[in-house]
Amino acid sequence: MDLGNEVLFRAADQDQAPHTARVITSFAAAVEPAGEAASALGAVAHQLAFLNQTESLRDQPDARDAREAAVRVMEEALATADAALRDGANSLHSASATVSPPSVRLQAARSRSTPAPRSPPPDATTAVAAPSDRLARGR
Repeated sequence: MDLGNEVLFRAADQDQAPHTARVITSFAAAVEPAGEAASALGAVAHQLAFLNQTESLRDQPDARDAREAAVRVMEEALATADAALRDGANSLHSASATVSPPSVRLQAARSRSTPAPRSPPPDATTAVAAPSDRLARGR
């Protein structure tokens, strides 16, 4: 909220720095992934509630299948949240680099580090525990 207010304040300023428009655009680009991550984490909370409510039924075949599906939905939602937060972080990083480019030392350190390989999320198309249409990424 404070960051949004700061962006609005700077956008309304008549004496904008040359990079202000790029910073505002980058901030705006980070808002969508943040909302997407929040939605995905809400789906995780929903599935956790389902698992909690069905704990006593875990040995029944139908409940076991639904609980397994809930776990798959959570895994997909967490992968979605992770990807969305990375998108938002990249947008904000880009905005910060526009305002204050990283030092040569920091750039060298980043070039030496390698990102960990990411495995694709498990297939949750058969999940029946909760609607997963809320998890669809709008990209």
